[in-house]
Amino acid sequence: IEHLMATWFRNSVVQDDVVYVGPMGCLTGMYIVMKNPGGVPMTVWRMRDLVLDCIEWILTQDAVPATTPEACGNYKLHNLADAKWELSRYAERLRNNFHCEYTKLKVKLDNGMQFADA
Repeated sequence: IEHLMATWFRNSVVQDDVVYVGPMGCLTGMYIVMKNPGGVPMTVWRMRDLVLDCIEWILTQDAVPATTPEACGNYKLHNLADAKWELSRYAERLRNNFHCEYTKLKVKLDNGMQFADA
């Protein structure tokens, strides 16, 4: 998903505003970091529409780019069929049950420190 999303965003109508597209370190989600120097404001609804456009494009792809050991540290983790299946499910949620409240996960660690996923 990461390779395809990064390819789409870096070639899309917002390509000049893309700073970073990549996975969270724990591989439970994606970061899409955008800048907006004087352009159209990036609302959550606009980002939702961009992600849906990206997913629709990914669902038409026949291969994942840059899946060699030289190009990707996780080159063995690519599975286009599984990615399409997950993205189809995610697109349905974006279309039918969209909300944009961050989870604000907070976990108290054994040593008393707090992990906050933010």
